[in-house]
Amino acid sequence: MERAKEHFVPQIRIDPALIERFGRMMQEHFASGSVPFRKAYLQSLITVVEIDDKYISIRGSKDVLEKAVIASFRRERAMLLKHVP
Repeated sequence: MERAKEHFVPQIRIDPALIERFGRMMQEHFASGSVPFRKAYLQSLITVVEIDDKYISIRGSKDVLEKAVIASFRRERAMLLKHVP
């Protein structure tokens, strides 16, 4: 039973506010982050870029994007908890 509790991960609901925070955080990181960081992060999220005469299509895995959003939420929460006495 204790072992099961250690591996229990509470469900995180991805709502519009969480997506908005993730988007703002990514804008900040891409504006001020190092080039290697930007390249690595984009390569992890984007699988295909298609360009034709009228459109540019950027595609990636929704699962990977979901994991990135959840990971950013967990980092944010961990940082807040570090500052709580």
